[in-house]
Amino acid sequence: LPVQNRPVMVTYMKGRVMDAVNNKLLGARFELIDLESGKELYKSSSDSLTGEFVISIPVNRNYLLNVSRKGYLFYSGNFSLKGVFKAEKPYLKDIPLQPIQIGKSIVLKNVFYETDSYALKRESEIELNKVVLFLKANPDIRIEISGHTDNTGHTDYNQKLSENRAKTVADYLISVSVKADRIVYRGYGMNEPLASNDHEEGRAQNRRTELKIIE
Repeated sequence: LPVQNRPVMVTYMKGRVMDAVNNKLLGARFELIDLESGKELYKSSSDSLTGEFVISIPVNRNYLLNVSRKGYLFYSGNFSLKGVFKAEKPYLKDIPLQPIQIGKSIVLKNVFYETDSYALKRESEIELNKVVLFLKANPDIRIEISGHTDNTGHTDYNQKLSENRAKTVADYLISVSVKADRIVYRGYGMNEPLASNDHEEGRAQNRRTELKIIE
């Protein structure tokens, strides 16, 4: 067929949504968003009894996956099918949702910075606007935004970079109507790794921004 008439290649993701504390299966709302365009491609819900979901995903794009339910922190997912034009196996993923409790936190996987900088990339606004909606829906909570780095570079430099990245996120939230007294920010540098810094995959996990319930 001519290129313009060919079908879009797709794969799919399937799994379950559950309470991260007691593993209770949950119905939750899904949004699949194209990170480059900001366009919402898919909206649905997991089954209220089994927590199961199946979503179709066109290949050759970068995606934000947002999963939300009242009383829980939202789930922030990110995956890339850029350059992938054939996917023979589906993505299988269980999604744990953290209840809104003091001390619970999530990694904001769709907050991106310019390399070796604390300047936010434009596509980060999609996720940060989800944070704004979450705070509006839960007006009694206060949060900490924290910045973390890997162990590449000098300790003092990484500490300052992590502080500046956390501040940049807090400043954005305040600029779009979140009250300043609901947000604190901290940088932890390389002091709280999630994975080993001995390989790039682990270092990528350690370079992150987190949201934590503090009140």
